[in-house]
Amino acid sequence: NSSNNSDSGDDSAKASALKTSLDGLNQVARDLTNCVGLVGKVMDLDAAPREYLIKPEFNEALGDIRREMDETEAEIDQAHQDMNERWLDATGKEGQVRLEQSSDGSLQFRLPNANDSKTLDEEDFGDCLVARILKNGVYFTTKELRELAEQKGDLSSQYESEQREIVSKAMEVAVTFAPVLERASVFIAELDVLASLAYVAAYN
Repeated sequence: NSSNNSDSGDDSAKASALKTSLDGLNQVARDLTNCVGLVGKVMDLDAAPREYLIKPEFNEALGDIRREMDETEAEIDQAHQDMNERWLDATGKEGQVRLEQSSDGSLQFRLPNANDSKTLDEEDFGDCLVARILKNGVYFTTKELRELAEQKGDLSSQYESEQREIVSKAMEVAVTFAPVLERASVFIAELDVLASLAYVAAYN
């Protein structure tokens, strides 16, 4: 009987500890709702994860720069489309020209066949400058594309500079949620211990 009473007491204590941890995590989830709301209010989630930007609605300057960035992106897309049309006219091959961005932010066109560099040497493509020829194709650019890439980079830098103060203020608010996350780690650790004890009890 004493053994049964002891087991019953242990089970009751474990159930109580489990309830405490789960209640704590539920409270953490409610507390973090405000943090999620802050992210949704501040971050331009349409741009993520390609870019992490503050929403342009926050101030007029950001809105102006964002409009210029969108216009530049449209011009880049048009330049890409135009190059594909030129390639189609010259070779009869459709959709061959890729537009790729390198790690330094520069933009280049790429044709998948390295032998295509011979066609680029022809008069019809006199404005094209071959940058490199690799196994995955020939990379080339034009004066227009270089200027658009530079313009895009300048606008991105302006946007980054303009949003810096907003990011700083948002981070000040975000830091206040650190204790909530610390509580979450404690409750998760407790659940981990309870799960380990339950596993041992079930298989031993």
